[in-house]
Amino acid sequence: MRTVLSKSLVRRSPINHFDAVGIPPRMNYATAVRHRFRIIFAASLLALAGYAHAAQETRSQIQLHFDYAGARTLFEVLNRRDLAPQDFAELYKVQGLAAMVDNVTRFIPEITRREFEQHLLKFIETGKEPGHNGYVVWDFKQVLSTRSEVEQLIGKLEADEARIVATTLRELEPFRPNTGPLTITVYFVAGGVSDGFVPERSREPALYVNLTRARGDLDGVVSNLTHEIYHVMQQSASRRAGLGSIVDEQEKLAPAQRLLATTLWEGSANYAADPRRLDGSGQYLEMWRDRFEQNTTPAKLAEHFELFETVLKDLQVGRTSWDDAYALGFAGPQSPFYFVGYEMTRLIDQRCGRPCVQQLFDKPPATFFQRYIEIYKQDPSITIRFSPATEAWIAGQR
Repeated sequence: MRTVLSKSLVRRSPINHFDAVGIPPRMNYATAVRHRFRIIFAASLLALAGYAHAAQETRSQIQLHFDYAGARTLFEVLNRRDLAPQDFAELYKVQGLAAMVDNVTRFIPEITRREFEQHLLKFIETGKEPGHNGYVVWDFKQVLSTRSEVEQLIGKLEADEARIVATTLRELEPFRPNTGPLTITVYFVAGGVSDGFVPERSREPALYVNLTRARGDLDGVVSNLTHEIYHVMQQSASRRAGLGSIVDEQEKLAPAQRLLATTLWEGSANYAADPRRLDGSGQYLEMWRDRFEQNTTPAKLAEHFELFETVLKDLQVGRTSWDDAYALGFAGPQSPFYFVGYEMTRLIDQRCGRPCVQQLFDKPPATFFQRYIEIYKQDPSITIRFSPATEAWIAGQR
């Protein structure tokens, strides 16, 4: 998951009221704008990448559905002047929109569907979105100002779905864990607090990509999509390995254990979906590439590991809460613990091989850390290490 909150004082593009001519005032959103296109991969497409055996297996096990209704629905709603409170039940039948709203509650528990309804009605009336503690939550103004570029993006995605899916799964195939047969729904949405996310406690293999953050860059969307698809693969593999409680009941984990798990999930997804391996040069993709370059230097990684140990110790003794730990390590433009996990995965891949990366989700998250420590203890040239106290604590985890 990639999540950044937007300050309300950040300068935004001026609001752009688009022409709503031709949009029925009382359309049935759940049926009128839903677009699903099922893609089953042909062996000839993937074989071109040189993964003939892997392609045959992937074709039989992995399918994707693309759904654009969440973004399209919000565009249409923002241009209505007759929206009434009783209309929201129909809106929530559009899965992409409902999940975008609920994902905000995940990060800001005080902001629920009720606040979404109040804020949306207020924005339609005044053109201004009520904030929350200084933050823009839903980003309605940006949703409207980017409508044209997002609609163009959707057109490109629809026109090139087969190639995009084949390319994405080809990139992930070397790292794909034991997912078993998997059908993933990709919901493209507009607005909210995340660039992309996979819902917690959802047994549906699904992910969500926020197109308003993409700056019109299709290649950047593919990068984001690749990262989130790997999260769905992680979940599926963990459940197959009997570790479903770790995935589906994260809030029941001890905070220090939750830190290990989240670092594994986000770090390995960052590694498997490294945007520097992808083709393209769009603005959104370059933003991700720059972020990776800045956060994977030896000096910056040393800082990130030091902060990780500090937060781990604070969680162990109850000096900090999980929410504060998450904000320090996994939120914002730097998200340092993504790169702690990235570096650990990179070293495991380099020294142990791809099968070791694929098997990371067959065992509890502490095993990931134990493997990393085992590798660097055998090589004095590896200087980014944990302290002896942290090593001893990790060794005792199961």
